[in-house]
Amino acid sequence: MTADRSRVYIANPEVVKSLSVGERVVLYEPDDFEVEATIELQSDAGEHDFWCGVIHWDTLRDL
Repeated sequence: MTADRSRVYIANPEVVKSLSVGERVVLYEPDDFEVEATIELQSDAGEHDFWCGVIHWDTLRDL
C-alpha cells in the first residue's frame, strides 16, 4: 500500500496477467476486511510499468 493509503500495488504474476485498466475489483485481507478498487497501470520514470488498485474507502467492509 502506498504511504497515503490510496493505492495497493499488485505484483502477483498470475493476477497481473488477467487485469485490465479501469476494471473494478475487490481487494481483501482474509478474516479482516474487503474494499473495492479500480485497476490502473502506472510507470516509474518511464522504465517500469506496474499495476495498482486505487482504493475506494467508502466501500470498506469488515469481515
